[in-house]
Amino acid sequence: MKLYMNQLLSKPNMKSFFSWLKEWKVAVILVINSLVFFCLFYYDMNKSTEFGNREIIGDINFKHNTVKRKFEHNVVWNELDLNSIISFRDSILTEDNSNAILRLKDGIEIHLEPESMIILDISDTNKRIEFSNGAMNIIKNSNSKDSNDNLTVETGNGNIQFKNADVTFSKSGNENLNVGVARGDVKASIGGEDFDLKANESLDFNGNSPSVSKKTIKINNPVQSARLREQEVQKKFFNKMDAITQKETEAESLNAETNGNPSIPANSKQQDSNSNLNTIQNSNVKSSQSNNINSIPANTLNSKQKSNNTQSSELNKPKKTIQVKKGKYDSLDGF
Repeated sequence: MKLYMNQLLSKPNMKSFFSWLKEWKVAVILVINSLVFFCLFYYDMNKSTEFGNREIIGDINFKHNTVKRKFEHNVVWNELDLNSIISFRDSILTEDNSNAILRLKDGIEIHLEPESMIILDISDTNKRIEFSNGAMNIIKNSNSKDSNDNLTVETGNGNIQFKNADVTFSKSGNENLNVGVARGDVKASIGGEDFDLKANESLDFNGNSPSVSKKTIKINNPVQSARLREQEVQKKFFNKMDAITQKETEAESLNAETNGNPSIPANSKQQDSNSNLNTIQNSNVKSSQSNNINSIPANTLNSKQKSNNTQSSELNKPKKTIQVKKGKYDSLDGF
């Protein structure tokens, strides 16, 4: 072993090794640089998901589908899970057909509707929410006389302040804003004008013309709202399936009636059949099913109908996509 090491470390061998290293130094440098940049990239990507020592202000009390969060000074959005904690200056985003309830430590409850975004500038000395777009409901109960207990919602068109109220917000684009008061008193400064809103009053701001109207304002349970939307999507799907099935049945019945009538010439039957098939094709029904429908045995059709019925019964069972924090909305948890 010692003799082998001496031979390995001999001057000719070492010289050969360094000459090889000199020839491959460019490749070695490139490999090292690649490893360094990969490590930096990996660190940066994982740093965006670390909570660190940020101030905790609440958690996700309910979520439906995709809800995302972006930390302050970061550009990466990360998907949130049920019971995820949220921190000071977090940006919260709900995607299409998604809902969330944020429960803050001081008892404020924020309901986010689909395609909504807010920034939570919440601390012990300041309670402010930047509302960018979408729709949200805020439930705030407070008996405090401290002015710091006021919650301010900034909308880009102005700001809304309240201490003990239930308020709805919706905003589309940069101009259209609606503020509805379900309970309590609200002070709003919109478009350079001040408004004192009471329960069942709505403030609409379209362009440069704010107006106040009286109407019933109700804050719906977000779990029930999400469930109703899921049922509406399923209803549309089944209506579409029923329409396709009805067209196929009518085509089958018409073809059977035409083929069974001896008074109709064969070439006329063929023309009528082709005309019916073209009509079905224009209605987005597969032509191959209509062209071969007379050649399919009755037992095959029956088995296909049974298969369709089985699939429809399976689709009738809604998926359990709604997640609710344990202890909240127990009577509505799950389908």
